[in-house]
Amino acid sequence: MAAPVSLLVPQTGHDSMTAPEIRGAHDSLSETIFVSTAANGPPTEADVRRWLSLLERPDRLVDSDLVTLFRARSLLPAELTGLDAARAAARTLVELIERIRPADGAARRQYLPYRVLHLCFVQGMKNVQVAQQLGMSVRQLSRERGAGVRLLQVELEKAAAPVAETRQYRFMPIPAILDYQPRLHVSTGLGRALAEHKLVHVHGPRGIGKTSLVAEFAIEHERVTPVLWYRVRRGVNDTLPSLLFEIAEHLMTRGPTVVAAAIEAGSVDPGVLTRMVIRELAALNLLLVLDDYHIAEGDLAIAGFIDDAANRLDGLRVITISRHSDPPSGSRASIDVPAMTRIETQKLLAQYGVRTTPAMADRIRKWTSGIPQLISFAASWLHIASDEDVARGLEAFAEYDAVQTFLLDSISELVAAAERSVLDAASVFRQQYNDEALAQVAGLTIGAVRDTNRRLIRSHLATRSRSGSVAFFHTSVREYFYSRLEPERRAELHSRAAAWYEGHAQPAEARYHREAAALPSS
Repeated sequence: MAAPVSLLVPQTGHDSMTAPEIRGAHDSLSETIFVSTAANGPPTEADVRRWLSLLERPDRLVDSDLVTLFRARSLLPAELTGLDAARAAARTLVELIERIRPADGAARRQYLPYRVLHLCFVQGMKNVQVAQQLGMSVRQLSRERGAGVRLLQVELEKAAAPVAETRQYRFMPIPAILDYQPRLHVSTGLGRALAEHKLVHVHGPRGIGKTSLVAEFAIEHERVTPVLWYRVRRGVNDTLPSLLFEIAEHLMTRGPTVVAAAIEAGSVDPGVLTRMVIRELAALNLLLVLDDYHIAEGDLAIAGFIDDAANRLDGLRVITISRHSDPPSGSRASIDVPAMTRIETQKLLAQYGVRTTPAMADRIRKWTSGIPQLISFAASWLHIASDEDVARGLEAFAEYDAVQTFLLDSISELVAAAERSVLDAASVFRQQYNDEALAQVAGLTIGAVRDTNRRLIRSHLATRSRSGSVAFFHTSVREYFYSRLEPERRAELHSRAAAWYEGHAQPAEARYHREAAALPSS
């Protein structure tokens, strides 16, 4: 059905594809044009200039040197190839440009190289336009661009340096997503609170964007201070020994430690082990993030540890993320992530290709309680709903669960069989997954999975993380589709997932899926 004319402002163009995706669809046969033969040594200035010039043409940014460089430091998922690898490489280049951005308040001279790179290559503005905007001649711009390229070259050379760390333990990635919608007043408040206090509690209802907010902050913070992200999972790592083990693994990245040896021996009293961890952390700066803290908030041992550590250690900062407003003991600052305003709702809908009147945006805001997750679903629904559907939906449902179920029901009704197969397979994963794993569990080719994921991302049912992995937009979305699986289908998918994790040396996840597959049908 057509979008409701009376409620939405008509729009033109490819509202579900970015310009690079459109060009890539037409030029997919040109993926191998720029394949270099030498993949050794750090990048030259000419390499950097060539890569930057192709940021908006990922269909031509298939350079084996660049891909090898990024994969050497795990900046690019190994399973991505061809156009997907080029797109991920382009995103990584943009992130590296962000690394040379100076701190707020820096002098114009310090800020200029980053500004020039961002305008010329990320925004793709013409040289004359950039020169006018920065108040300089085109010749001056050329010199500044060269200086920026050399700074970026240094960042790339750092990425090309050999990695001494060979241990196979995998830390949880910071779950930063590609399409995060910044809310500067909230992130500024978080930064101010963490600067003044050692333990900050971030809370709000599900879907409000707590994790994404802190993840974006952590990515920025990681430039100067190591970040250890710890997502609490019920029955998996929701105890103090699990948290201490993760911190000990982090300490081991700096060399052998007494606490690591004690854990290996398995004979140290937990209280003594806690003191040992705090002592070894004393010489370090670290930001520890406990995501989904509400799962472990009743564990007095965990609350006591983070309170004690934050009080004793000058270099430690802790952020807890929870659905509940009650902060852990010792917390001196609490950030309540607010619902979106009418203006923010209207801007977010416009970002998703839905233009509304202020009055309609306010109705959507009230209907969704200003929850960004529900607003994104509403955007997909508004693209397909008639005037009558919209009027009926806005009047019939009010509670969070009812609104979410209604929106997901409406969106999933239009999902094709192939897309539903991917959604079913994805719902059995309890953490982020990659295309290779999803393809095996769904019984499809990687190419088919990637094509389907693109459509699901445009429908806001899934999202790409910055690392290239795909994850459901929110835990509640996963639960929605998982609850609708037939028992036999659920067992089959879990069995396939167990086989994949066994083949990739992840015994804990393999065991989880084997046990889930063996649960009796009901």
